Amino acid sequence: MQLESNTLETQYKLAEFCRTGVATDIEGVTPNRLHHYRRLIFNIALDTISTAFPISKKLLGTEEWRKIVDHFYSETSCTSPFVWKMAQDFYNYFIAENSQTKLKESLPFLTDLLHFELIELEMYMMEDAQIPEAKKEGSFTEDKIVLHPESKIILLNYPVHLKPPGEISFQDKGQFYCLCFREPVARKILFIDLSAYFAFVIEQLFNIKLLTDITNEASASMGIASSDLFEKTLPFLEHLDSKGFIVGFNT
Repeated sequence: MQLESNTLETQYKLAEFCRTGVATDIEGVTPNRLHHYRRLIFNIALDTISTAFPISKKLLGTEEWRKIVDHFYSETSCTSPFVWKMAQDFYNYFIAENSQTKLKESLPFLTDLLHFELIELEMYMMEDAQIPEAKKEGSFTEDKIVLHPESKIILLNYPVHLKPPGEISFQDKGQFYCLCFREPVARKILFIDLSAYFAFVIEQLFNIKLLTDITNEASASMGIASSDLFEKTLPFLEHLDSKGFIVGFNT
């Protein structure tokens, strides 16, 4: 059934008020009760975003966090009908130019922290990926290593995956690689710190390259003997295997 134009207009006005909190004349609504609509809807947004970014919220404190979420909710339109995806819109709002400039200057690692928490949420909510077929027994040296697809590597400017936020300083800025992986049994999201070399190894394994070819390629660019790199890499792969990140082997 098609809505009458005045009914649709009333709905738009009510929705806009719930988003911005700016009062306007809305037909059929008792003025002194109008604020309850905004409070109820905003609390859903606040709870959703707070659940997605609990570490960031704790870092900033309840009042400061509420102010930021209120500003986001008032100024930004959500891009998805799925409530949990509001976290991505919040992150996009925060990283936008001229958004929360003073806060980003005082806490330069906060952008990375929000990104880190968002990745955890997205990986937890992601659809199950098709696991490649692979044999369980094989050789790191002779077979192609098959990795679990429910994973990604992220690059961070601050070690938010290694240190509590209160211990991170301006001097910690650098390049940090982190493997994010949804382990196959308990479905927990694991975060594994990576060197640039190990990040390269994982990327090349996903490109279905033999480990010997990867270490030879890295040896040429790093000026380190391939045999030394190989010996360094084996314990790392055994660690990944113990976490369920290695699915198996292909010839």
